[in-house]
Amino acid sequence: MFEPVIGNVGAVDSSTDRKKQVHLKCEKMRREAIKVGYNELKDMLPPEAAPVGYKLTNASILYRAAEFLKKLKLTEKQQSEEISKLHSQLVALQIICQNYAQMAVQKSPTFEALETDTVPYLKFELFRALMDFWFESFNNSVEMEEYCKLAQSMLQWFEQKLDFNVVSSIFDDVYQSKRN
Repeated sequence: MFEPVIGNVGAVDSSTDRKKQVHLKCEKMRREAIKVGYNELKDMLPPEAAPVGYKLTNASILYRAAEFLKKLKLTEKQQSEEISKLHSQLVALQIICQNYAQMAVQKSPTFEALETDTVPYLKFELFRALMDFWFESFNNSVEMEEYCKLAQSMLQWFEQKLDFNVVSSIFDDVYQSKRN
């Protein structure tokens, strides 16, 4: 007699099959993307983070990546603190440099007061006073018995006795004596 027809039964099966196929394909692509992501993450890890000869599981890859990130953050923090310290030292050294520059300007004598003939003479006197001062300490400090002792004592003399702050006082003395 009369059979009720509810759509196309073949179409329902093919629609369900098609949905399953799409779902399986999407799931396969998702798994492949996860696998590729883990492989890329494993390749990014430094060699010391991954033991040689052992197969890494996804959990161990994630754990090692997290540990490596913690280490990187700690290193970044330490380097940031070091940069901060160095920056403050730089600022302090710049201030010291500016102070020395100001002191040099304040202490600099005017050569205009001297005659032009005396400027070369003043240079010579300054050079002679410096060499006399340094030779005296050099002569007393440097040993000439052996080359080894000579080299060692010269280095010690250079580090201990060669004080460039003395240059300023010697220069002032020479300048004052020639001005008067």
